[in-house]
Amino acid sequence: MSSKTKTAPDLLRNGPTAEPSAIKKLRVNEQQQRLRQSFFTNILLLGFDREAQEKKDHLQYNENMFAVPNNKGALPILYFLMEKLDPEEAKTRFRGFWPVFDKKQEQYFRKELCNWLNKIAQEDPEAGFNSVFPSLFLSPGGYKFEQFLFYLSRYVLLKTLKKECNIKDGYLRCPTLKPSLPQAAHIPKILKCATIKNVQSLLVSIDENLKLYWKWQEATKKLTEEYKIQFKKINRMNSSLKDALKENNTKENCDGTDESRNEVLYWIKHQWKDILHQIQSQNADRETIQSVIKSFESKHKLDMQLINACIPDQLLQVKEKEIQEEKVESLYKRGKLDIVSLIKLSNFSLQMYMKNIICKCL
Repeated sequence: MSSKTKTAPDLLRNGPTAEPSAIKKLRVNEQQQRLRQSFFTNILLLGFDREAQEKKDHLQYNENMFAVPNNKGALPILYFLMEKLDPEEAKTRFRGFWPVFDKKQEQYFRKELCNWLNKIAQEDPEAGFNSVFPSLFLSPGGYKFEQFLFYLSRYVLLKTLKKECNIKDGYLRCPTLKPSLPQAAHIPKILKCATIKNVQSLLVSIDENLKLYWKWQEATKKLTEEYKIQFKKINRMNSSLKDALKENNTKENCDGTDESRNEVLYWIKHQWKDILHQIQSQNADRETIQSVIKSFESKHKLDMQLINACIPDQLLQVKEKEIQEEKVESLYKRGKLDIVSLIKLSNFSLQMYMKNIICKCL
């Protein structure tokens, strides 16, 4: 808590001398608001048609309408109150300049209104207001004008109740309260002392609450910093745990790959053993076939020297591309006849021969 912060006992010690103007202003505002509400309630009780007047004047009529000067709204309300007080007198006095259409008529209306109000103030002690000056109506707004409207509306309301409802004066006056006990004079002092004591205890409790609040703020700050530190630690641990899990998964995958590789190697070895077994089992048959071939080889021989093997020109012209694709370059390799190339050329020749036969038949 800073040294400049005021505690509750300090406010208690400095309160009565430090803020009298603010308290006074607050009381004036409350009193002014009550005057506004009472005045507007009075004219509504007297029969003021708010909605019709608003449509006629294009103006809002409410309890705060005279918070600022409002000449347009003041004239209809003043005429309504005076007409409600005495219709015949109002008709006679305001003949020729009501309704008001120009500044000259407005001036005459204010003058006649002041004369009538001053007459009422002199003749009737129940009026509640003193002499009225025309300057009051030059700028109709503010506290003084609202106070005047309250007294005037109250006076008109009392006169209307007496005249229309036949209510006696005794029922319209506020009763006077008298203390029934001699000790009653001390009651306000007792209440004042009790109030001061309660206010002091309240301010002390407020001061204690403020101290607790600042302690709570410091504790909250420390806990917040500790929380941030622990949160960072948790994040680091989580990241390290994730890295460890990734590394473990990689090792497991490697182990799995080794196992699959071992299985494949085992299968290949098993197949190779089968192949070797088959080869060994066929050795006897192979030897028999080779002996037969050798026995026939010595009996039958083809002397290729007697055959003049060559590629015909017609075959080269037609099947040149196919011969190149089959890579038949020569019929002899290393001085010996290439039987593979000879067979390929024989196939090309047979194909050409078959095509010629088919063409002749067609």
